[in-house]
Amino acid sequence: MSIQRMHRLSIFFILFMQKIMTENVTFAEAFDKYLNYLRNYKNSSQATITTYSSFLNQFHLFVKYEKSLFELDVASIGIEDIHNYITYKKTKKSKSYARRNKSLSPNTLFLHIAAIRSFFKYLNMQHRSELNYTHIEQTSVVPPMVHTITDEELQALMNAPSMETKPLIRIRNRIIMLLGYYCGLRAHEILAVRFSDIPKN
Repeated sequence: MSIQRMHRLSIFFILFMQKIMTENVTFAEAFDKYLNYLRNYKNSSQATITTYSSFLNQFHLFVKYEKSLFELDVASIGIEDIHNYITYKKTKKSKSYARRNKSLSPNTLFLHIAAIRSFFKYLNMQHRSELNYTHIEQTSVVPPMVHTITDEELQALMNAPSMETKPLIRIRNRIIMLLGYYCGLRAHEILAVRFSDIPKN
C-alpha cells in the first residue's frame, strides 16, 4: 500500500470517527460531563459552576423551544442558534417563550456568552461539536461607574468621630476612618486588621 493511500485512509478514518462522536450526543449528556469537567478538572468555584449551569440551562431551553424539539443534540446547534439566543436576550423580540423574560444588562449578557463559549470549548476538545467556540463572538463589558466623594463630604466624614464622647472610642473611630480612606480598605478588610499586622518598628 502506497504512502499516499495510507495517508488518505488515515484522514478518512479520523473524519469518520469525528462524525460518529458528534452524533447522538444530547445536550443533557454533554452538559453533565461539562459540569464534572469544571468541578474536577478546572477546579472552578462553586459560584462559577452555579452561574454557568443556570445560563446554559436557559440557552438549552431556548434552543429546544425554537427548534420545537423534545431533546436536543449538541451537534445540531449552530452559530445561528447562538445568535438568535443573544438577540432575544438583548431585545426580547422572539417567540412567546422569550417575551416572558426580561432583557439583560450588557455585563450579564457577557457572562451568558462566556458560559456558552466555555461549553463549546469543552465540546471542541471532546470532538462533540463542529462549531468552533472561537466563532462565538463576545460582547463588550460596560465598565462600572466610579463615584468619588467631594472634599466637603470627606471632611464631614473625618469629623464624625469627634462627636463621640468617650475618648478611646473617638480615637478608634478616627483611626478606622483614616485607615479605610488612605489605604483604600473595605469594611470587612478593616475588621480583619489585627495588632499583629502592624510592624513593631
